[in-house]
Amino acid sequence: MTDDSLDRLFREKILAQENTPLSHWPSTDVLWNTLCERRAAKKQQRTVWRAAAAVLIIAMAGYIYF
Repeated sequence: MTDDSLDRLFREKILAQENTPLSHWPSTDVLWNTLCERRAAKKQQRTVWRAAAAVLIIAMAGYIYF
């Protein structure tokens, strides 16, 4: 492949990308809301795991004490 054909190939690909609409991307509001929902779900999941760990620690301490 010569330098001219490689240069032409790059130009064609760049022009094709510039003319392609970004319609497949959701709007920023949708992205932000999705991010907030995922963070809330992870926070809730962490809270459940912390509560389970606390119960387990208390149960083990009680078992060892008695």
